[in-house]
Amino acid sequence: MEKNNIFEKKIVLLFAFLLLCTISAFAINSTNYNIDASTTSSGGGTQSSSGYSTNTIIGTISGETNSTGYKTLLGFFYGGGSGSSEEAACQPLITFVSNTSIGSVTLNNAVTSGGLTTVRIWFIANCSNGREFLDATSATANFTKQSEVPRYTTTCTRQNNLSAYASNFSCDITMYYYDAAGNWGINVTINTTSDAKAYNDTTTFPIISSMDLNLSATSVAWPTLSPAQTNQQATGSPPLTITNIYNSNITNISINAIDLVGQSGTNLGVVFSINGNFTAKNDTATVCTTGTGLINNTAVNMTLLMYRNTRGTQSQPMYYCIPTVPNLPPGIYNTTTWTTEAEV
Repeated sequence: MEKNNIFEKKIVLLFAFLLLCTISAFAINSTNYNIDASTTSSGGGTQSSSGYSTNTIIGTISGETNSTGYKTLLGFFYGGGSGSSEEAACQPLITFVSNTSIGSVTLNNAVTSGGLTTVRIWFIANCSNGREFLDATSATANFTKQSEVPRYTTTCTRQNNLSAYASNFSCDITMYYYDAAGNWGINVTINTTSDAKAYNDTTTFPIISSMDLNLSATSVAWPTLSPAQTNQQATGSPPLTITNIYNSNITNISINAIDLVGQSGTNLGVVFSINGNFTAKNDTATVCTTGTGLINNTAVNMTLLMYRNTRGTQSQPMYYCIPTVPNLPPGIYNTTTWTTEAEV
């Protein structure tokens, strides 16, 4: 009997140890003792951090062992899904951003394509555990320049796969006709499907400085005139509006006027000379007295400040005057194109 007691104590110690290690449950009994423990069946849980994920499962009671001296219910447990997550462990990299494929960009002016220009960039992203973990829907791209409004897109596309680990992406960004000339920074990002992020802002591209004007009218006209009349202004208030439609500030313009010629009857072929007879200025009150005198077939410069959009006055009026109407045969006088241009 003493020998049996020793054996029973060993049994108690052994299964007490199993109770601590397995977090299982069982019942042990004999004629001298009875131990009951609750049973945990099909338990389990998840342990995770930013670097790993582990799933643990506890199984069910699997059998029964007994004799006349003791009775034991046996259990088991096992783990499933244990180990590091490849997806989380991948730190994505953006290994290349194209600026050479863009080259320099000349923007559309304000009257072409609504003043918008689409600029496409390309970048290569890599994930060491597989390109399938790169989330194309998370990719972003933006262009930045100091003191300028950033241009941004969240619409990027996986164009093709370069290897089991890398893919090539493209992003289209809309630029505006007045976006400043000079170097703009390219910034791109992409996440993995577990939100690990890659970022690259190492490349730039240039936008070209451009100048262009938009004229509100295609012709300038005067009412019926009589010789010796003074201070006769062209019709319209103003006759012409000049607008800066590009990304450079304009400080000067030039007007190249051509002599008028009689069109029919007694004035046919008679020249209405520009020289000394026409002036131009952006002020209706003083155009006839202090306006700039125009010269036949010559670009005459005048100061006229027009900023690129959002930076100040973008448009200026232009008034024209005949200070004294010369003594010419009556009739219609017309001319070829007068050219108005922006000057650097």
